[in-house]
Amino acid sequence: MSLGLPRLIVAGGCPLHAAAMGDWLSAHGVGDTTCCTAPISEPAQLVLLLCSELDPSPDFASVAAKHPGARTLAVLSQNNERVFAALRLLNIQNVFCADEPPENIGPAVRVVLSGAVYASPAYVEFLAREGNTLENSRSNQRRLSPRELEVLRLLAQGLSKKRIAESLFLSVKTIDNHCTSIMSKLGIHNRVALARYAIREGLATA
Repeated sequence: MSLGLPRLIVAGGCPLHAAAMGDWLSAHGVGDTTCCTAPISEPAQLVLLLCSELDPSPDFASVAAKHPGARTLAVLSQNNERVFAALRLLNIQNVFCADEPPENIGPAVRVVLSGAVYASPAYVEFLAREGNTLENSRSNQRRLSPRELEVLRLLAQGLSKKRIAESLFLSVKTIDNHCTSIMSKLGIHNRVALARYAIREGLATA
């Protein structure tokens, strides 16, 4: 173990990328780094969560269980609003976006270890946009009936109208009418955008 260096864990992503990130951090004196899959002998001070364009929730839940008390810095492989939305729902404040220069990762780690928050400009802009639309979104959701909210949640889970109809013991025509009503109330004009809205608002797991 490197004396005097903070204890870092690299988790998520593919093993090759995690190993490369760990090697880079160690070579630049940022921290004593271990991949999450390696044997852990001491508690981590910081977990660097490598996020792909997919949902980071399972990886985050895993590292939170294995390393309670450690701070988390999400490192994105690409700037993706779906991942931004997932990180917001997970209340992960420290986010290093893909458009930042690689040499900024060291200062970012040090900021987070100091107890402050590090968020790349792209993520800050996303949060500002979401903050401006969040109250309108909640207001629109309150206009939906309980049945419409139920249909919206099932759409977010990827179910077809036929599957939704079967699970709710309704006709496909009724589900189609519910979808039309939901889109009208939310100001959304197609089913794909409706599903994206539901996922962004966390309704897929509500």
